[in-house]
Amino acid sequence: MNSKTGNSPLVSIVLPMYNAAKYIKECVDSILAQTYSDFELLIIDDGSTDDSVKIVETYKDSRIRLIRNSHDFIASLNKGIVESRGKYIARMDADDKMKPHRLEKQVEVMETMPEIVLCCSYMQRMGGTDIYNAGIKGRFPHFKSLLLVGNFISHPTTMMRKEYLETNELDYKNGYPYAEDYKLWTEIALLGGGLYIVPEPLIDYRVSESQVSRMHHNTQEASALKIRNELLSYLIEHESGEYKKHISNLYDNFVALNGKNLIDEETIFGVFYRLFSILESK
Repeated sequence: MNSKTGNSPLVSIVLPMYNAAKYIKECVDSILAQTYSDFELLIIDDGSTDDSVKIVETYKDSRIRLIRNSHDFIASLNKGIVESRGKYIARMDADDKMKPHRLEKQVEVMETMPEIVLCCSYMQRMGGTDIYNAGIKGRFPHFKSLLLVGNFISHPTTMMRKEYLETNELDYKNGYPYAEDYKLWTEIALLGGGLYIVPEPLIDYRVSESQVSRMHHNTQEASALKIRNELLSYLIEHESGEYKKHISNLYDNFVALNGKNLIDEETIFGVFYRLFSILESK
């Protein structure tokens, strides 16, 4: 699947860009070097004030579309979904690089496993050997309970089925600053979409002081906790079956113990992850 043919599905790469002049050429070049060539690259400029747009405009590849937007990251992500024409939507960040076989490997997964809605991979630190999010791998027909542990899905490595998003009216939500991707994963999971994790790094990621996870760590953690609590409440209410009363009582007891600093939140989420994993497997 390494050449453009009439039967190969189009992939829409959604790449938001904000003041990325320092890195955007390296990023775009890595995309143009993909072994899988049937893609369109949607670069959503999020109100850049540097030379990012000028750099992008130097490219003459017809697969590249530059879309201008005001400075609103969530709106730019959603604009990318709306504007995409592909069967699959692949996310990318402006300061990262794709491994040459990234698209090829993910399209193969999506084409051979129609139940998979979301496909992601590990990431490798640029210029180093550190692998991020390694460990969890393979096919997960159900992964909602797994998301109670936290957001283990690296946003710029993801590929999604556009039709699934459209049919279920899914997009990135406001109200979860710096964790909008995590919220979307929970919505996909609760609707029964499958997950596949490619057990190798398909992205080279850059570590810098301007990263969201560094600059807005506390806000991101607060949003993630909100999402986890919402997910757990939903699972208790709708996925407990005949054990609902007992599980609700267990949750209330844990909350009381947490209020007395006798048990921490991570332990609570871990217990319910294991509990709902058992229920999912039945």
